[in-house]
Amino acid sequence: MAHNKFLPRVLAAAAAMMLLAGCSSKADPGFSPANPVNITIWTYYNGEQLEAFNALVDKFNSTVGKEQGITVESSSHGSVTDLENNVLASAEGKVGAEAMPNIFSAYADTAYALDEMGQIADLSDYLSEEDRAAFIEDYLSEGDFSGSGSIKIFPVAKSAELLFLNETDWEPFAAATGATYDDLATIEGRPTSRTMDARSSAATRWRTTCSSAPSSSAARSSTHRTAA
Repeated sequence: MAHNKFLPRVLAAAAAMMLLAGCSSKADPGFSPANPVNITIWTYYNGEQLEAFNALVDKFNSTVGKEQGITVESSSHGSVTDLENNVLASAEGKVGAEAMPNIFSAYADTAYALDEMGQIADLSDYLSEEDRAAFIEDYLSEGDFSGSGSIKIFPVAKSAELLFLNETDWEPFAAATGATYDDLATIEGRPTSRTMDARSSAATRWRTTCSSAPSSSAARSSTHRTAA
């Protein structure tokens, strides 16, 4: 899983960026077991997804984090909308808002808005060509807001729109209209009013439901922060 392979690197990069804002250098980021650094992560994860992510964080803290002096503190902020509102409130310095997290989950439009506020860090220097090759190029370039090759969104989660057919209802519909599964191979082939009109008397029903299925993943970063 990409989480297992790249999470330690992203966390280490976040820690380095925090200290680079001071007097440290990339060669000597300044954190160690004797001089530890804390990294905060905000997500929208819940249930099993949250449990799985927390397990990764615990594993990092007890291994790489312990060796390098990095402690990760992760918290869920409810829904995607709740998380977005909380991050924006922090970035805008609203009264009662928490301090900006170092890493947070966000959609591209939210990351872009935060980048316009100067709150998103560029991760491109922290990923080798081999690292980049492990990802679909468009996933990484989505965060290149300036077109300069920057990586301001790290893809830890992507969604795909899926179409499901109720076969029990599809079969009588197909028999009455002459529709086939091949008709669904393109957007233009979807049953429309053209195919439904005069044939609706067949009292057939065609039910679909769309579902979002995570297939990769996305992170963003802030000037001392990174976004997940």
